[in-house]
Amino acid sequence: MPSKKIVKTSNAKKSQKQTKRDLKKRNKKITIKKDNFLKEKFLSSTANLLIKAVSIAANAAIVNREVGKRLNRRGKEALTIVSQLAVDVRNDVKQGVRAAKKIQAKKNGLKNSSKTRVRRLSA
Repeated sequence: MPSKKIVKTSNAKKSQKQTKRDLKKRNKKITIKKDNFLKEKFLSSTANLLIKAVSIAANAAIVNREVGKRLNRRGKEALTIVSQLAVDVRNDVKQGVRAAKKIQAKKNGLKNSSKTRVRRLSA
């Protein structure tokens, strides 16, 4: 019968194997923790960026609304001023036309009256 060698592993070798396994497990846990940490960091940074973008958009909307209100107010004021100017110009034009018609009528009246005088004298 061949002799079987019984190899006894010492406790030191077992403990070395165990520590290697533990290290592998720890490394896996550490990498998982690192991955989770990086994911959390990434998510928190993107969340912060989104919050900043939303706040900027909200502020811009508020500012735009205020600017829009001011522009509306100024636009209405400008329209009232322009319409008042248009009314004034129209009234001035009407008065000018009336004055021109009166002057024309006076000139025509003088011409007509002088013609009639001449006719009367010649008649």
